[in-house]
Amino acid sequence: MKHHIIYKVTNLANNKIYVGAHETDNLEDGYLGSGKYIVKAVNKYGEQSFKKEVLLDCQSKEEMYQKEKEIVNEDFIKRKDTYNIVIGGEGHYREGMVTVKDKEGNILSVSRQDPRYISRELVSISKEMIIVKDKQGNILKVHRKDPRFLSGELVSIFKGTVVVKDKNGKISRVDRDDDRIKTGELVNPNIGYLNAKDKDGNIFRVTKDDIRLASGELKGFYSGGKSKGGYKHTEETKKKLSKMKSGCIPTQAQRDALSKANKGKKKPEGFGEQISKALTGKQKTKEHCDNISKAKIGKHLKFTEEDLKRRSESRRGTNNFFYGKCLVIKGVEKKWIKKEELNTYQGLGWTKYNQRWNS
Repeated sequence: MKHHIIYKVTNLANNKIYVGAHETDNLEDGYLGSGKYIVKAVNKYGEQSFKKEVLLDCQSKEEMYQKEKEIVNEDFIKRKDTYNIVIGGEGHYREGMVTVKDKEGNILSVSRQDPRYISRELVSISKEMIIVKDKQGNILKVHRKDPRFLSGELVSIFKGTVVVKDKNGKISRVDRDDDRIKTGELVNPNIGYLNAKDKDGNIFRVTKDDIRLASGELKGFYSGGKSKGGYKHTEETKKKLSKMKSGCIPTQAQRDALSKANKGKKKPEGFGEQISKALTGKQKTKEHCDNISKAKIGKHLKFTEEDLKRRSESRRGTNNFFYGKCLVIKGVEKKWIKKEELNTYQGLGWTKYNQRWNS
């Protein structure tokens, strides 16, 4: 007999749950779910750490998915005690699909190639959420503005990793320092691809050497700039980009162009003082400026006794922590000692550290 069940799996180690829909002829088949994070949890804690219970045994597949949709809703997947990350009601997670929300707050499941998703008319419901882990290795789902995440108490499970593609086209996530990236065995999956739009506004993801781009049948998102058919940012995005660019360091080309434009122009009075204030955050006193000016025309600055004493101590190393000291190591231990103590420490198994060893 075919069963259409809604089941709940509980992790006995941390009480996190997973709710799913499953069709089976055997209620004791041991199936615990195929969600990304429930699978990771089972691999980490072992099947013996999970308890499964049947919540509903429905009459049909349609009824089963309808009940799953009612339980696994947007509020449910935002909870911190669940492994679910996709809205229920449309069957098992399908590769290339994403759960999104429109401007009215309606929840949908669409293809990642859907023009509304690519143009950001539809946004992922998990856009502001992030999967993290604590110091004990427990996996959690929190908001990006969670104080624990901002303070570094919780870190992204993807920190230090990157998505790559192998020679067979298989997509995976590995550490940034993986040797296969350096050798070229693994590459960025986005290299050689771009988003393009046809004359009817349909959006595609194609290779950069696609013949339709050369013929003009398809136009790359950014190739059209602000012209008709090109990619256009929303007003909100334009404001964000403007704020980002306001703090950018100018390129050398921009510096040269600015220098050429300003050639022959006189700087306004007080320009140098304004620049100095911007760089140091402090306004120099008139007395200090006068002293600098006198020094430049050949007159000597008059140092106070305190200034002369500080310079003398600095030259002798009195204020220098490293003066007359050396670094010794023993295993993973490091210690700064006085140079006259070096022979004693070497007799105890310590070795003088030489910076050239690491080069």
